[in-house]
Amino acid sequence: MFPRNRIGKKHILERHGVKIFRGEDYAWHQRIRSRQQHAGRIANLVDKMLPIAPEAVHPIRDGQMVNLPGSMLFMSKNGLRKFAAAGVTVTKLNRGIAAAINNGGVFHLWFHPSNFYHDRDAQFVLFENFVRHLAELSSRGAIGVKPMASFAAH
Repeated sequence: MFPRNRIGKKHILERHGVKIFRGEDYAWHQRIRSRQQHAGRIANLVDKMLPIAPEAVHPIRDGQMVNLPGSMLFMSKNGLRKFAAAGVTVTKLNRGIAAAINNGGVFHLWFHPSNFYHDRDAQFVLFENFVRHLAELSSRGAIGVKPMASFAAH
């Protein structure tokens, strides 16, 4: 999202041909955060520490653009986040895929390059294993893998 994970400046993006953006994560902890900032931050940390399934999302028309909400942040391993067990992340990733398959939605995993700065090698192994698993499911026709741009026509 823009700037600083807040939706804004859409008129400028539309004028320059941007057709799709990642909207706010559709997640239980975000719904808490929208009502109470501090409680939402705690809920976000709890979500990262427990194998709670991310939610499948659907593209939403937003004026001339499409909002594709996030399902899950592939988070960095700095600060308190370093205590989130890799096994929990793997379970969340697999449950996110399952939610998309079972609900006919999209598992929209997102990240920034900085999410790989801390504990880089372990982060890349985790991500590579996820991509390998996703490629296997895709080759069997269980799920499609699409770039964000493909949702711009919704």
